[in-house]
Amino acid sequence: YGNAKTSGTHAVTTASSQNYYGSYVQITLPYKLVLKQIDIVGHVASGYDIRPRTPYMVYLFGSNDGGTNFTYLGVEYFPYPSSNDNATSITITTITEGYSTIRMVINKTQRQRSGISDPNNYGNAPTALSQWQLIGDVPPL
Repeated sequence: YGNAKTSGTHAVTTASSQNYYGSYVQITLPYKLVLKQIDIVGHVASGYDIRPRTPYMVYLFGSNDGGTNFTYLGVEYFPYPSSNDNATSITITTITEGYSTIRMVINKTQRQRSGISDPNNYGNAPTALSQWQLIGDVPPL
């Protein structure tokens, strides 16, 4: 409920013998992508401000063997959505290699950010995404 669990039944991603905790979204593409930007839209419910459920801290991973082995690409922080449409994005400048499988592990929600209030407690629930858009470059073969 905001922070990823690190015991019991939980999602774990391992890269270079290090465990990273949190629910994740993943896609395998028919080509490699050098990731440059991620746009997300959190869950939207008419009349409710549920921006606190939107992802905040995420770990990024890439794989070129269908997700058997992952390379840790870094940690990113999504800005708090500016309106109830619950859309936000990050620009990534540190990834230089293309990967056919991209995984985003959601470790913390916006609720865990200091100073973020939850006016109706609707954010006291697991994160939820409506859209996940990856933008990048396709390297030459």
